[in-house]
Amino acid sequence: MKKSSLLIGAVSLSLCVVSPLSAQTGAQKDAPTTNAPAATVQPPATVPKDAATLYADAAGYAEQKFAEFKRNKVPYNALLEAQVNEQQRALAMQHAAQLVARGPLQGTDNYYLGLLYILAGQSETGMPSLRRFLTEPSDTNKEFLQHARLVIGTQAASVRRFAEAEAMLVAYAQAQPQTPLELFRLHNALSNGYYQDKQLEPAAAHAATAYALVKDPQVKLGDAALRAKLIGNTGIALVQFKLKQKHEAEATALLAELLQLGLTLPSAHVYDDALDLLVAQGHADAAGQAFAASATSATYAPEIDGITDWIDHEPTTLAALRGQVVLLDFWATWCGPCRLTMPKLKTLHERFKDKGLVVIGITQLYGRVRNAPLTPGEELGYLRQFKQEMRLPYGFAVDPDGANELRYGVRSIPTAVLIDRKGHLRFITVGASEISDDALSKAIKQLLAEQ
Repeated sequence: MKKSSLLIGAVSLSLCVVSPLSAQTGAQKDAPTTNAPAATVQPPATVPKDAATLYADAAGYAEQKFAEFKRNKVPYNALLEAQVNEQQRALAMQHAAQLVARGPLQGTDNYYLGLLYILAGQSETGMPSLRRFLTEPSDTNKEFLQHARLVIGTQAASVRRFAEAEAMLVAYAQAQPQTPLELFRLHNALSNGYYQDKQLEPAAAHAATAYALVKDPQVKLGDAALRAKLIGNTGIALVQFKLKQKHEAEATALLAELLQLGLTLPSAHVYDDALDLLVAQGHADAAGQAFAASATSATYAPEIDGITDWIDHEPTTLAALRGQVVLLDFWATWCGPCRLTMPKLKTLHERFKDKGLVVIGITQLYGRVRNAPLTPGEELGYLRQFKQEMRLPYGFAVDPDGANELRYGVRSIPTAVLIDRKGHLRFITVGASEISDDALSKAIKQLLAEQ
């Protein structure tokens, strides 16, 4: 399923969506939900005493549990994730009750009490404590004051208390320390809040500011994958605002910019979302125009790093493949649409291999096949057998943790990435369809013709 911060699209039958074990842990991307039984999770029996440790204990609970599940190779299960999150909320509520029982609180105790209530899902109960923390005379760490403004601002925006949210944004922007990501969160929260309140003009204004923040290459966000996600979500939301305001030309220009950003970041999901909307707006040749423009604006494709095993292909790098056209196909054995594309990739390989095309199928170890757990060695054996049964002549690269998917912004599979002879990323297709297959074949021919 494709999502933006404000918009939810329909499920496509021509692709598979890869989902993380937990968004909270940043764990590796995994196969679809299994029917594995939920593990039993109990909150810790011992309880720390000071407010800071009480909050840290509750805030880190889910992350610790998900890390434990990952170490123990517990398959992803939506019920298990919901159970852990509910227990985290219960633990936060228990710790908040302990703080309240101590009597009137002052200083940072109010700060941590407010955060505990919000973690427990009781934001309206926690907001007064954070407001008291901000208004009390204090020599508190300025980071705490800024974080309190951030939390109050985002929470106030979510319940449409716009005057308070705007005031917190101004106060945060005028103080230090501050980060571009937190400023983005405040603008994004206000944009979402105004949108829910059907106030398009302020919603679009905050979305534009948020988009400008995250797309600025000089702004440090610390994570290329996060930057791409924020650019995509905020950019698409801003496009929707432009369309609702009847600013079609501005929306089209923004989509064209997002399409190019998808190639240069790179991010397959930014590219795909922008292309879908451009086609829906009647710009059927948008991908062709972006491909033509990439001849002068393309950037080097990220190296494929961390590959632990190669199947029917000598270990290599993109740098070593300079001078050839490289097609990276991101896929998984459990993805039906991926299987549909494989005969077509086989045809492309056989037709163009002598002219300089190299096809590499990139997959990862999921620890199971059809819900049956497998060791890494067993899964590699299964991949070799799968390749033989499908009669695929091109090689596989096995990524143990999906890091290369993150580098290329792959959210849905199959995703094909096309790299020219100079090592520049020039073309992306997502999903399985005759249109995308024809476009990929045409792009390969053009790149092979380039010198």
